[in-house]
Amino acid sequence: MSLFIFSSCAVLNDLDQAATLQDYSREQDALTAMVKKRDKKFAEFLDHIRSGGANLPDLKDRSALLRYLGEPVLITAIEERGVKKERWLYRYQKPTKDSPKAYFVVNQKGGVDYWFTTGPPRFEIPSITDVSENNSRP
Repeated sequence: MSLFIFSSCAVLNDLDQAATLQDYSREQDALTAMVKKRDKKFAEFLDHIRSGGANLPDLKDRSALLRYLGEPVLITAIEERGVKKERWLYRYQKPTKDSPKAYFVVNQKGGVDYWFTTGPPRFEIPSITDVSENNSRP
């Protein structure tokens, strides 16, 4: 009788491990789908730039960025001319050495002051109020 109980416990233990592996597999599938979706959005953004900026969406504020490109890869607190801002980084989720990046500088009110890209293709859109000061940007 004890052998039967021992073997049934082993079976239950194996079922727990199998269920854990299935959960892990589902999580990996979900992460892979999220990476593909984010990379697709970033690739579409770069395609708009490659076409000379035609059909670029109006990325004028935080909510437009989140709607169009999703969550940034990194948000860095910066200060420009004594004003606190955030620099949002977008790139492919698994970047290579020379892969393109897009930086958006977001002010305290949530508006995008300006943005620029590094790597191919390079592109910069100055803000209306900042046109004369293009050279002072990072």
